[in-house]
Amino acid sequence: MCIIAAMFFFCGCAAKRVNLTENGMATINRSSSENVIIRWADAYQDGNDLLIEGVIERPLFSTGPLKVHIDATIFSADEIKLREGSTEVIYVPGHKIGKGVSWERFSIRIPEVQPQRLKIEVAVKPGEHGEMG
Repeated sequence: MCIIAAMFFFCGCAAKRVNLTENGMATINRSSSENVIIRWADAYQDGNDLLIEGVIERPLFSTGPLKVHIDATIFSADEIKLREGSTEVIYVPGHKIGKGVSWERFSIRIPEVQPQRLKIEVAVKPGEHGEMG
């Protein structure tokens, strides 16, 4: 029973997910803000969907939490805008020295994006999606 469970874990759903940034099919341009840094971001083909995952944090010596969201714009290799997506609101804590890592993960799933060479712009925006601030 344990062997079957281990086989499902290692060969199951994760086998369909392909890291497009690692294999050179996607490049990601990260646009941090003055108050929130995008530490890393990767793009994955997950079935028929494009999945963008990454980590954000506040700069050193920043105080207080912020409310932000992440916007992603997908372009073809020849700069044609294909799709857009956004996260829900993310609360990013202030940087606390000596309190460990203060990273917050984000994930954006964009359905029905065909595998091809992609250029992806990921940007931190203040407040909720559509809110000016």
